[in-house]
This record gives sequence, C-alpha cells and structure tokens, in this order.
Amino acid sequence: MNPIPPTPTRHSPLLQPSVQWTLAVVLLVCFGMLGGRIAMHHELPRAEPRRDADAKLLCLDVNAAAEHELSLLPTVGPVLAKRIVQDRQQRGRFESVEDLRRVPGIGPKTIAEIAEYCCVEVASPQDEIAPPHEAIATNQQ
Repeated sequence: MNPIPPTPTRHSPLLQPSVQWTLAVVLLVCFGMLGGRIAMHHELPRAEPRRDADAKLLCLDVNAAAEHELSLLPTVGPVLAKRIVQDRQQRGRFESVEDLRRVPGIGPKTIAEIAEYCCVEVASPQDEIAPPHEAIATNQQ
C-alpha cells in the first residue's frame, strides 16, 4: 500500500509576517491622518471677545426703527410698536430710551426689558437744518 502523499496546504498571503507589518503600518498612518482631521475640525472653546461693560450686542435706534423692527423687542408687540412710531411722528424724536415712557403702555418694567437692546442715536446738525429733498428744491429756485 502506497501512502497517500500529503496535499499541499495553501496559506493565505496575509499570514506572511512582512504583509502583516505592512498592513499594520498603513492602518496606523490612516488612523493618524483621521485623528488629525478630526482634531482640526473639532471646535475648541473660544474665548469671548472683550467688550466694554456698556457695549451692546444689538442697538436698535428707536428714532429710526420701523414698526416690524420694534415689534421684535422683548415685551413689545405689533400694537406697542405702532404706538411708538405714532408717538415719534407726532411728538418728535426720543432723546433717550427713558423717553419711551411717554408712549401709552410703556412703563418702567418695559423700559427695563428693552433698554439692553435699544439706543437713541444723536441727531446730526445736518438733519436739523433741512432734509435733502427740501434742500434740492430750494437750490433750484
């Protein structure tokens, strides 16, 4: 009886140590690059920019704001915004945010709520002299 010759076993090329080391190095490089990209895109907490204590993030000029802008203020709706604009048209500019008290429906609590978001721009002397369309009309005559 003849012994049966052993069949040759085929080993996977991945079992060779040189291939395993190469794969390990490639994977390490890929993970390193991926980690670097994640670190670059990860937002770190940023320091708040320094501001003066009196600086405002939003300053809505109550003498120039339209009704829809005024209605966005806290505790000011469309009705109160309309009253502010009507008062401004009838009685003239507000000299300070506190002058908004002259508008019916605005009291100290409302002033306290909106003062953080409002300001009153100082009128330039040019605005007091004549509006541009009137100045042009007088120059043409």
